[in-house]
Amino acid sequence: MTYAQIVFPIPFDKTFDYRIPDNLKDKVKIGQAVVVPFGNSIQTGYCVALADKTDIPSDKIKFLSGVIEDIPPISEPILKLARCIADYYLCSWGEALEATLPAGVRKESGVRQGIFVALDMPQDKIIPEIDRLKRLPKAQKQAHILNLLISSGGELSFQEIQKKLGISISPINSLKRAKLVRLEKRDILFDSYLSGSVTKEQPFPPTPAQADAISKIKDSLAKNKSDTFLLHGITGSGKTEVYLQVIAEAIKNNKQAIVLVPEISLTPQAVSRFRRRFDRIAVLHSYMTEGQRAKQWHNIRNGEIDVVIGARSAIFAPTKNLGIIVIDEEHETSFKQESTPRYNTRDVAVKRAEIERATVILGSATPSLEAYYFAQTGSFCYLEIPERIENRPLPAVEIVDMTQQKGEKDNTLVISKPLELAIKESLKEKEQVILFLNRRGYITLVTCPKCKHIVRCKHCRTALTYHKKINRMICHHCNTETDLPEICPECAYPNLKKLGSGTERVEEYINKIFNPKETKSVSRINRVDSDIMRLRQSGKEALDALWKGETDILVGTQMVAKGLDFPNVTLVGIISADTALYLKDFRSAERTFQLITQVAGRTGRGAKGGRVIVQTVNPQHYSIIHASRHDYRSFAAEELKYRKAFLYPPYSHLLRILMEGKDEAKTEVYGKQLAGKIKEFIGDDKDIEILGPAPCPWERIKNHYRWQIVIKSKTADFIHKLYHVYRKDFNSTSKSIRLTLDIDPLNLL
Repeated sequence: MTYAQIVFPIPFDKTFDYRIPDNLKDKVKIGQAVVVPFGNSIQTGYCVALADKTDIPSDKIKFLSGVIEDIPPISEPILKLARCIADYYLCSWGEALEATLPAGVRKESGVRQGIFVALDMPQDKIIPEIDRLKRLPKAQKQAHILNLLISSGGELSFQEIQKKLGISISPINSLKRAKLVRLEKRDILFDSYLSGSVTKEQPFPPTPAQADAISKIKDSLAKNKSDTFLLHGITGSGKTEVYLQVIAEAIKNNKQAIVLVPEISLTPQAVSRFRRRFDRIAVLHSYMTEGQRAKQWHNIRNGEIDVVIGARSAIFAPTKNLGIIVIDEEHETSFKQESTPRYNTRDVAVKRAEIERATVILGSATPSLEAYYFAQTGSFCYLEIPERIENRPLPAVEIVDMTQQKGEKDNTLVISKPLELAIKESLKEKEQVILFLNRRGYITLVTCPKCKHIVRCKHCRTALTYHKKINRMICHHCNTETDLPEICPECAYPNLKKLGSGTERVEEYINKIFNPKETKSVSRINRVDSDIMRLRQSGKEALDALWKGETDILVGTQMVAKGLDFPNVTLVGIISADTALYLKDFRSAERTFQLITQVAGRTGRGAKGGRVIVQTVNPQHYSIIHASRHDYRSFAAEELKYRKAFLYPPYSHLLRILMEGKDEAKTEVYGKQLAGKIKEFIGDDKDIEILGPAPCPWERIKNHYRWQIVIKSKTADFIHKLYHVYRKDFNSTSKSIRLTLDIDPLNLL
């Protein structure tokens, strides 16, 4: 072939023809990353087709400059998947292809190498050597190293040994000379997840409901059918055991599995569970370095991995023989990509499985209403696990009406009396407690009682949150920081009111109650939120401490609500259950139900049982009532009535057109002009509805005023038709206005 068709990661969906020089004809393959002249510069693109002719005159066509040989060609299934993503999510093929490759692969990042120390003789012979070294005054450090290696499965990196024991390389070299250890130079991967030993376990005997699910999924695997199963199992019902047993079946048939989890905080526990069953595991997520991800990606592509575990982008893992895709907690909004291409991982997984004849499992105790509706109408196969392992009862849920509770002097009550007493009971019984609040920081609102001024971000129209540890007010949209004002910025009134609580304040309040100076019984209290998770290991260490029994009370945001399994947690307190209900979003009731149910599911997973206390100022809301009864079906039936009446998903597809500009008036005018054209195109079609243009609930972020148009359509076809008719309007906005198209958005704020 003489010509290559190239696409670029730019918002322009077109292929460009280039002539292949003779010296590159054997190197240019479909899916290959290449460098070519583009405009006045040299750019990286992707070859999507080869041809023996072109419509471009020979004197005008440019030559391809080179091939990036260190980036392997993108496989044909991923090329097809990226084309489908571009078509559905209204982006270019090049942008979709760019999303399938980790940045470390695109940049050809290397992996840092390190020294690993391993025992060089059997453990029964090492123990007498440790006893001997302990008797030698100058060999104490050597004995400590050997003990640490034994407790860690026989091998650790020098970096980990140094961190834990604070030693130099000298005592390790002494052990090497004595032939007690050996040293190897190897790639350093994400040690905290994949290093150390694990005790292998055998599959557990399944319950009847688990056995039925396993049987049906295995049948699909055997027939190479691209079925999608919604595994609706209540919290603690053993969905993970189903995943493990069907993945084992896939591996037995020389197939690979991709397992997606919604939160990085869940990855350590997920990896641990899977390492106990499988040997060849890779981890892919954003807390790894680019080099580490690149190394794992290449291992997967080379067929050295059976199970890939990761967050959203791991759906593009380059498996050679994909058999099964698992999306755990499929209802989570983090499975929706918020930058181009704005894909929903669930739908991409279904499409990839269709292309590669693989099986998809969507697991959740609180399925998204879209997935539940598709299962009820036959698009997905519905599997239910209605009981917990060993028939353990679901935790009893008590609703506390906070309007009936007496607060402190500032009228802010953090912990109700029933929750405080319940915590005391759990601690007395040596049991653990999780307290959930989906707000980080210390104070969430600072306002003036005289003029009603709210301290807001100067770049955004959102209230600043006070973080006490750093004594700063922070905007959680643009990260602007400022001092906590002593007087009102508007009227100079001196006594500003501080309202609302975040996880930092809850942690302080709990410490005050359960760690008083006059008592000898001091509770061990920890916190997990995104402030903590910014330190790579801190979040993992907090969860590990809870697992090991080193933490009595864990305070956290939504990352403690998902998939975590701690048998000694017998009490969950939900500090403010109705936070999401105040958001101007049609999914607010669904998210409230899901959060309460998921957080409640973290307790009662052991033999001791559990209880949940839900603090709310809206105790009669149907999402809270149904969640307190663990009644998903009743909630879904009630919520779906509203969705159908107002033509919201799953009864429609949405297109969100977001317009952002520094000039509020120009942004509004542009929105009205565009909405007028769209309304003219829609005409009298009763299956289409347009909302707006209107300011977004978050009206200004980072000095940009935000307006939106939301289009509801019974089919996605109309949205795609609309896009192609008005493509020039969508792509030719003035430089002062930024326009974003999001099909099937999960966020309308």
